This record gives sequence, C-alpha cells and structure tokens, in this order.
Amino acid sequence: MTTRIDLQNTNYKTIDFKLLSDKDFTACEQIYKKYIQYKNFDVIYPIFREDWSHGKVFGYYHNNKLVAWSSYYEYPSKSTVHADQFAWDYGDPKLKLGYKSLRSEIAYYKSQGWKYLILGDIYSYKQELKGFETISIDSPGAFEE
Repeated sequence: MTTRIDLQNTNYKTIDFKLLSDKDFTACEQIYKKYIQYKNFDVIYPIFREDWSHGKVFGYYHNNKLVAWSSYYEYPSKSTVHADQFAWDYGDPKLKLGYKSLRSEIAYYKSQGWKYLILGDIYSYKQELKGFETISIDSPGAFEE
C-alpha cells in the first residue's frame, strides 16, 4: 500500500539543511554504507550519481560535518514530490535525524506550494505523521482528470 502526506494538513517546522549537489555524492554514498551497516539491512537499493541531477538532495550537518541526507523527485504536473532515499551515519543517535529530517522536508515542500509528498510503502512510523493517507484509485491527484 502506497502512502503520502497531504501537505496542507501539516504544521511542521524546518531544521537547518543545505541542498546538496553532485560534488557531495561520494560523501553521501559513504553515509549510505554506514546506514546500511547500522540498520543491518540484508537487501539494499543502490544509489546512482545520475539520479542526483534529476532530484533534490537535502543535507544535514552536525559539527560542520555532513551526517545525513534525503533525496526527492519532484513532479510539478501533479504538485507531488516523492521521497526516494534517506541515509544517516548514526554517529550521534540522540540527534534523531530520521524523525526530524522528514518533518523538516514536509515543512519545506509545503512552504514551496506542493500538495503531496509520497512516502512509499506503509510503515507504522509514517502513520504517525500529520496529513498521512494511503493512495487509492479515488485519491485526489492520483490521476490526471
């Protein structure tokens, strides 16, 4: 079941971030490796440098060091963004960057006038987010009318 956030039904605040570019890819790939190891994932989805020219990548810093990132694809025709990938080095778990970054990105995209943020598969932590909904054939914006 695919899920999304109706951004108009949210009121989160942004945290400090920088938009990243291709020059940050190698550092982000290293963070992704640490994330996979920390989470002990058996199956991974590779990241590709070419994707970064088509999306938007948010970078999060701690003590002036890049420690986490999120990537998104933007679809203006449906006023929708798609959360593609997140990774964090977990150097300081107290930062709660997974929790904080997603809420910040929701606030960012709402402030930019977007309507929906697609999260992908359903997980309990996503259901806790304001504006959470599942996407069905009858969902507004699912199809061009």
